[in-house]
Amino acid sequence: MALTLLGAPPDVASRIAAADDIGGLYGPGQRLEFHWPTPDGGAYLFFGWTAGAAEFGEQIDREAKARRLTVADLTAAISPHVTRHQHGHATVNAAALAPVLASVRTDLRASRAWRRVARAQIPDADERANPGWRLSLGPTWTELWCARTNELIAEAVAAAEAEGR
Repeated sequence: MALTLLGAPPDVASRIAAADDIGGLYGPGQRLEFHWPTPDGGAYLFFGWTAGAAEFGEQIDREAKARRLTVADLTAAISPHVTRHQHGHATVNAAALAPVLASVRTDLRASRAWRRVARAQIPDADERANPGWRLSLGPTWTELWCARTNELIAEAVAAAEAEGR
């Protein structure tokens, strides 16, 4: 299973091994989002793709952009196909990507009510979905987003340390 990490926990090797083991419990075509809680109330995020899921995710990213779907539209397409599971300390959100791709191909659009809720949760919900946005379902843009976010976290930590916080 391919994994992309957001943040690097001190015991990253053991968490990668655990994520790989957990990923083996899921069937093909699933994008897995692993959340491991941190002592400060945050979470380490790992993203994984079971067999065939990376290709589905890349196709969804391309078609969502080509069809000019908004972030709210894309979340409306994904939401019915996500299940949440607990594995020890890890929470896993598993998204079945084949039905998400089918929804994207039908030009599914978010309802007004969905958009209202999405705007309250996601600042750029009305923006066009694009391959750099944090909801990307394929590994290419997810890895770029994680890399950039990790850089921003490192910069913020360095700035805080420089200020003595």
